Amino acid sequence: MGLVVGLMFIGTAVLMSPRARPGEVCCHGTVVEVSHGYAYGEPAWRSRVEFRDTSGRPWLFEPDLSGPARPVVGQQVALSYLPADPRGTVRRTDGPIRWYPWLAAGLGVLAIVSAPFMSQA
Repeated sequence: MGLVVGLMFIGTAVLMSPRARPGEVCCHGTVVEVSHGYAYGEPAWRSRVEFRDTSGRPWLFEPDLSGPARPVVGQQVALSYLPADPRGTVRRTDGPIRWYPWLAAGLGVLAIVSAPFMSQA
């Protein structure tokens, strides 16, 4: 049973890992505004990030992820986008989106390694 659960976690990690898109441009943006709100009944922070595309045109982006850690105005964040549609394709490439797959994979390995010990109970 632990093997199945472990493989499910590892499979989930592989599926949720962000993948580079063909033609994607990586850049850095700057947090320009921070607002307070709630996510799932818990206090959360939301930020607006400004970045410039390859031609120098400025864009604003609101990341989907919010959390309890307050972003700092002026903070640099890693982004990527497709030059044909910067507004519609921009996404953060740092923060939780980078380590969630590793967390899921670690839980999967833990489930597989602990499976023989759990079956003896």
